Amino acid sequence: MFYLAACVILATAALLCRRHSARVASERRTMLDSFLPFFDTPPDRGIDRAGFATLTGRYRACPIHLSLLADSLAFRRLPQLWCRIEVRVPLGGTETLSIVRRSTNVEFYSPASDLPARHEVPATWPQDTLIRGSELSRSLLDQLAIQAGTLFADPRLKEILVTPRGLRISIQACEGDRGAYLLMRGNRFAYEQIAPRSLLETLDAAVDLSAALQHQEPCDARLSVDP
Repeated sequence: MFYLAACVILATAALLCRRHSARVASERRTMLDSFLPFFDTPPDRGIDRAGFATLTGRYRACPIHLSLLADSLAFRRLPQLWCRIEVRVPLGGTETLSIVRRSTNVEFYSPASDLPARHEVPATWPQDTLIRGSELSRSLLDQLAIQAGTLFADPRLKEILVTPRGLRISIQACEGDRGAYLLMRGNRFAYEQIAPRSLLETLDAAVDLSAALQHQEPCDARLSVDP
């Protein structure tokens, strides 16, 4: 009887685990669906190795790639889910610049720790900012000083990365569940669709900043988040 009861419990637990995994996988695949109407044409939809959705297409005529990244390495901080907005337009030159807010030195997704030059933080920027770049990247910082500074008004901003291949902005999409983290150091997020209202302004800023680095006028055809 005990053996039979144990088998029933194990089978039930396995079924619940499979259902939970299937639900999480489905939610991860659709987390960016609410952004679909804002692209110029239907974007290419993808899934990364962690099962999170990706979108690749054109927004305001610029090639854009949206992706999500889970981060649970920082000690004594809730896990973070970052949304990475990439403007894939070659910017010319050979320099790289990484601007990181509240660095914990475990930003595995950022090349900052591998860049040789460290720059002084502009006086008008938050002083908890880390700025590192390639040897001759000071000119990039000078170009970004005014426009990038306005992005810091959003406390969710994590990184602005400029490379010859384009621009990437990483911003907090959501924070991990406190109970799961405190109990078992679990990396659990609320996997509802991310609201465009919370990130569309940053997407516009990424396009404008890329245009400024190319010395072009930004496109003003911005879409409202309201129907």
